[in-house]
Amino acid sequence: MLESQGQDEFEHEEARSSFREAGREIKWAAQHYHRARAAIQSGYGSPHDLKRSHQAWRLCLMEWVQACIRYVEASGRVDLSTYLNERNELSSFAPLAATQELAEVRQSLVDSYRDYTRIRHREDVPSDKKAKAWRAWGENLVLWSRLLSDRAYSDDNRLIGKMDDNDLVGAVMSSEQPADQESGLTSEARRVIEISNRRERERNRVVRAGELPKGKPLPLGRDPRSIMSINVDERTYRLIVNGHISIVAEAGHRDVRRLRAGSYVGICYGREIHYCKVQRVTAYASPDALVKTEVARLLDPERTALQILGEITRRLASFCTRYPHLDVRGVLAIELAG
Repeated sequence: MLESQGQDEFEHEEARSSFREAGREIKWAAQHYHRARAAIQSGYGSPHDLKRSHQAWRLCLMEWVQACIRYVEASGRVDLSTYLNERNELSSFAPLAATQELAEVRQSLVDSYRDYTRIRHREDVPSDKKAKAWRAWGENLVLWSRLLSDRAYSDDNRLIGKMDDNDLVGAVMSSEQPADQESGLTSEARRVIEISNRRERERNRVVRAGELPKGKPLPLGRDPRSIMSINVDERTYRLIVNGHISIVAEAGHRDVRRLRAGSYVGICYGREIHYCKVQRVTAYASPDALVKTEVARLLDPERTALQILGEITRRLASFCTRYPHLDVRGVLAIELAG
């Protein structure tokens, strides 16, 4: 008797541990999935990253379902309301019809779960009836998870298709010659346009020559091994070295959160490195909050605020996918001294 009781307690603890671990895994996968979807919606995401994050989330969902069924069998009760909510079901991305269909399946799931928990510990109910109620609930939970995954997959394809359509529209528009844009402009506006065009011609000259602008060296007395580096693409590197970008957005991982005014960072592209002194570091909860607060032309003078938001969102999602073990807390705006 004692041996049987000890075995039951062991199975209960093992099921509880598996259920908690599955909950942590699916929470992590859902966060990455949301970031990948947001990046696609902004127009700068990667369909490959979206599909990979969907596969990871779907696998975690299946593991969570199985762990939940085992845990309910061992313990008799689990609060599912913390998972059966709008965010975890990704309903903000779904068409109304698909959301209604999922809601109907979820209601069946809730009803079958309530029926099972009501009779589970009643001595007057035969064991075969209890087993039937448990199987009905488990089947509804599996059905709900499959429907949720299939709907998410369809939504992903719709988002990717919409992004492709926007890219095609943009390609057509960019191939057209604009009308006379200088009519009605003030002399100050013409001066700004001329300066911008001159800078663009200079950048194009450097690109054609295959030259990278020379970055600043690290001041004497500082150890380069202790300097944090930020990898950027070639275009961003050129703009930073030439002084056209003075604010760099970076995922808020532990190393970058340690930066303070007066620190140095290395802006890297390939083998080139440009050392900059940090003037200010400001933390934001999301890329959207950063773009709304910071001056867009200091982040990128050649792009609109919406384009900057899409690029930051894409880079943040890519960073979190590549380094899932890092504790990322929002995004930081790092202002570089001139």
